[in-house]
Amino acid sequence: MPKNLSKSRLSIKAVLSRNPETVPQFVDRTSCCSKADKLAEMQKYLLGSLQNVSRVGTYSNWWLASVYKNGYSHPDTIFLAYMFTNVLDGAKTGITVSSKRPSRGRNEYYNNDEIPAKRNPELPPFTLELLHCKLTPPAAPPAAEAAAEAAAQAAALLSWTVDWQEAACVLLLRLACNVVKSRQRPCWQV
Repeated sequence: MPKNLSKSRLSIKAVLSRNPETVPQFVDRTSCCSKADKLAEMQKYLLGSLQNVSRVGTYSNWWLASVYKNGYSHPDTIFLAYMFTNVLDGAKTGITVSSKRPSRGRNEYYNNDEIPAKRNPELPPFTLELLHCKLTPPAAPPAAEAAAEAAAQAAALLSWTVDWQEAACVLLLRLACNVVKSRQRPCWQV
């Protein structure tokens, strides 16, 4: 039987907060304030959930990373999906992420662009990776890498070949073969 995903879990409610103050409580609390202070308090009350809208993108990215790393049915992925939807609706509902609790997901799913997420090897291949592999032509080696490889090959050839012309011809032939081979390689071998 599939899980009932329509109800939030207690772990999600523990990291979210909502201003519990009612309108009568707000009126009582601000009754002795000046008009400017009342206006500031009203703005804080009404617009408080809009203070950090960047969390919508943050939780969306963490959820995507968890989907890739753990799969859709993993508890972390489900938790981050709930967090994303609550943060997304926070502007309307007044729900915000509690600043008292650490953000779950920050340490596991926050990576810079240099360290991609690693997929769990027990999961099936990721569909978008398969599509990317099929649709993306193989990349040519960078010029600096090709030049360093050519210099290393030239040094190896010159160490055992006395005839410079022969060495240059062999080197050019090898480089031409490498260029042709690199264009015919399947994308998963790049």
